[in-house]
Formats: sequence, C-alpha cells, structure tokens
Amino acid sequence: MRLGEIDLGGWARLVGAVVLCTALAWVFGSTLAGGPLAVVAPAAIGFGLLIAVVVVVSWARYGGYQVHRAVQRWIRGGPEPVGVPAAKRVRALSQFIDRTGWYGWLAVAAAAIFTVDGLLQLAGRSDWRAVLLALLPATIWAGNAINALVIERRWRPRAKALYEEELQTASWTDLPPL
Repeated sequence: MRLGEIDLGGWARLVGAVVLCTALAWVFGSTLAGGPLAVVAPAAIGFGLLIAVVVVVSWARYGGYQVHRAVQRWIRGGPEPVGVPAAKRVRALSQFIDRTGWYGWLAVAAAAIFTVDGLLQLAGRSDWRAVLLALLPATIWAGNAINALVIERRWRPRAKALYEEELQTASWTDLPPL
C-alpha cells in the first residue's frame, strides 16, 4: 500500500485518531503516572504515532486503503468492488454485520458504565481529572455506539444479503479460514 492512495477522508480519519489517542495518552499519563511533562509528552506523542502505524498497517493488510473504501462503498449500495477477492469481501461483510450488531450494544453498555462512573465521581466531588478520566471513555464508547447503531445500522440488511449471496456463490477455496 502506498500512502498516496489515501484520500482526504482517510487522512482526516488518521489524523483524528492520532490526535485523540495522543490527547488520551497525555491525560492518562499525566493523571495516573503523575510524571513530568518531559516524560509524558514524548510518550503521548509516541503512542499517537504508534496508532497511526497500526491504522496504516491494518489498511495495508486489508489490501490497501482503496480496497477498504471500495468494499465500504459496496456495502452502502455502490458497485461491486472489482479485483477484491471473495475472501476479503466475505470478511468485510462479516465484520460489518458484527460491528452493527453485538458490538454496537456492547458500546452502549460500556458508555453507560463509564457515564455512571463519571456521574458518581462528579457527585462525590472528586478531582476534575478523575471525572475527566471517567467521562472520556464514556464519550468514546457513546460515539462508537452511535456510529454502529444509528449511522451504519441502516446498511445492515444489505450487508446480510450480500454476505449470504457471497457465501452461496463463492467456492470453498475463496472463503477465509475460521
């Protein structure tokens, strides 16, 4: 995979993930470890860059960013991705169905647990950092739940139909191992 194939939306996702993870690492590192700024700042920046590498490597393992985007467009009603092996299509469909199903409800439960913890911290007049540490994960999990159950869920029936169709038309050599 070449970095040049990543479009503006991909760069925005990548930079957003890096900034969010760097900020979280900074907050957690400074609050929990209580280390000096000279230690926490480079560690947080290093963690953010590590996240960038993980995201790019996951896109590369998928077959490249353009393959990832083509499969996502296909799930959302676009044309069938040309040149994408059946195994990758089946895996992507399976992951999408899981993400808009049980994972979405797991995200709701995690958001509720962290929200209750944050409210208890707030009611107990805890330090603002303790409240922030409880509410940041609640916000992230709530965002994941909204994405999975509100934004992407509308394409779940199509993804299920495509998944069934792919399983019926693909040969056993095309399918990924369990």
